[in-house]
Amino acid sequence: ESTREQNCCCCFHLSMERTQDREEIPRDFTNIYFGSQIGLRSVKYSRYLSCDSENSQATVTGSHPSLVTKELRKTCSEELTILSFHDQKYDGPVTFGSAVMLQSYDGNFLTFNAAGELRLEGKSRGDQGEDVHSDTWITKLAKWYLLDANNVSSRRAVSCFDDVVFKSPFEHHMICESNLVISAQGPAISADTTWKIVKAGVPYMPDWTFTRPSLDQNHLVFSNSRFLSSDYSSSSKKKLAAEKNQLGSMPIYLQEQYLIEDILWAMMSLEGTYIKRKVSKGEGGSQLKKMTYEVEPYLQQPTADVSLLNIAKNILTICSNHDKIRIFINIHSQFEYGRVSHALCSAITQLLREYTLLITQLDSEFNQCTLTLQKLWYYVQPSMKIMESLAKVSDQAEALRGG
Repeated sequence: ESTREQNCCCCFHLSMERTQDREEIPRDFTNIYFGSQIGLRSVKYSRYLSCDSENSQATVTGSHPSLVTKELRKTCSEELTILSFHDQKYDGPVTFGSAVMLQSYDGNFLTFNAAGELRLEGKSRGDQGEDVHSDTWITKLAKWYLLDANNVSSRRAVSCFDDVVFKSPFEHHMICESNLVISAQGPAISADTTWKIVKAGVPYMPDWTFTRPSLDQNHLVFSNSRFLSSDYSSSSKKKLAAEKNQLGSMPIYLQEQYLIEDILWAMMSLEGTYIKRKVSKGEGGSQLKKMTYEVEPYLQQPTADVSLLNIAKNILTICSNHDKIRIFINIHSQFEYGRVSHALCSAITQLLREYTLLITQLDSEFNQCTLTLQKLWYYVQPSMKIMESLAKVSDQAEALRGG
């Protein structure tokens, strides 16, 4: 056991050395930012918007921007730059309701007119002879309103998983016609007018690889970013308390068995019957929220036996560290975090296999009715040190990106 712990410490040291040279990445990797290169994917046809500079039109016949060669980009490009209409140098997050402009790879803008015709213009003059780079020309032809296809009143940040629509000042939507040519004549929001914004430099991944909460413990990322336990109202707490039997009303033996069962679930980042996850704001300016496990948090005071409760609280520390590590792996395994981050996540995953094996052994002993809280506390001691070290690595590498 000591040899294994020494090897783990060496891995921690090597991993920490790798993260020191990383570039800080304070942004949310799922969000879209102004000034970034994107692609537009049609929800109905599952093809990408392609800008045909020779014919001055756009069609839905392209592939993902990362698959297009530089030679093809000169005449037919799927890569666009999304710019803020009010400040083209602004590089903050794109939000729904924003006025945006779409610029092609060769510098042309995706424009429209009152008749709903869509063209690529920017290096020549407009219909009336205006300078295409003037504010007047841009106001008339290149201004789009970016809206949420499922909630047009939404003003939250846009992510690469959202269904979006582009609306012109003439109250028409960007639409893909039956001949796959794009126009600005869409009368209402439909599958033809709905798009997904993808990052040009990142290979396309289906939404379900990240948005399914039960896949690869994605629910931890959702809980960390979208949910606070303080959102529970007092009425819902009372309802939860009424639906569950309090531990204090049971014999000591049953209390211990229920606590052990819930702890084994919590060690796998799953809530039990009496042990629930509590999410609160992070400490020290951390972007990630603090996640802890508590016994009977739906009550004002836990009713379990005090001695059992103290042992359970000590063991639940390893569950909180496991949550933090899993969130780090799920996020930093994404393509945009780089190969060094991927290597670090792979090394951490290897160490977590030993942790999973420990849970399996503990569960087997629990099913044989030979596992007590005292024995469980003894068995997890070596793993607690390792998980604490991994959690520290995750904290320090949280806002970093590899090469």
